[in-house]
Amino acid sequence: MALSDAVTTLKATGNEQFRENDFLRAAASYSKALKLASKEGCERCVRADASRRLRYARCAPERARPRARSRARRSKTKRAADSRSFSRASLPSPLRRSSPELAPIYSNRSASLLKLLKVSLALADAEKCIELRPDWDKAHFRKAAVLEEMRDDDGALRALEAALEYLTEQVTDAPTREPSAAPTCADAWVG
Repeated sequence: MALSDAVTTLKATGNEQFRENDFLRAAASYSKALKLASKEGCERCVRADASRRLRYARCAPERARPRARSRARRSKTKRAADSRSFSRASLPSPLRRSSPELAPIYSNRSASLLKLLKVSLALADAEKCIELRPDWDKAHFRKAAVLEEMRDDDGALRALEAALEYLTEQVTDAPTREPSAAPTCADAWVG
């Protein structure tokens, strides 16, 4: 499932701020996008959990009726059930904070934080990006850039080698075009 329009708008705002060299606001926009994506995930989880309980009540109505309990015990049981229903594992996969669609946002925030010289935070975002999409060459490149800034040349070289490995896999897997099908400079100027 794709990201919501609000998350996509915040990401685009961050991209524009990054182009204007306003790295602090760009990082803030990316953070808001990630927070909103997480919040939307929790709201959808609540709706999914409610529909799941409703289906259960239809299938087994005799088991769905609550037993008579004291008000205090009922509220304590309800709080315990609510805390279990909001575990990260119960969120639908496209809505978790570990959704692969969030990898570009983590990547962009890593670049913004690196420009602000907040290297430990940039490294954490780059590693989260690699965790989300391990086969994405740009994620490994972000990590290499951060490690280079930290003067860890060996680590940066390993990250660049990983990026190159995934990039060559993408190039070899891509279909080849005929030379005549390639656009020319003249085609670019034609409206």
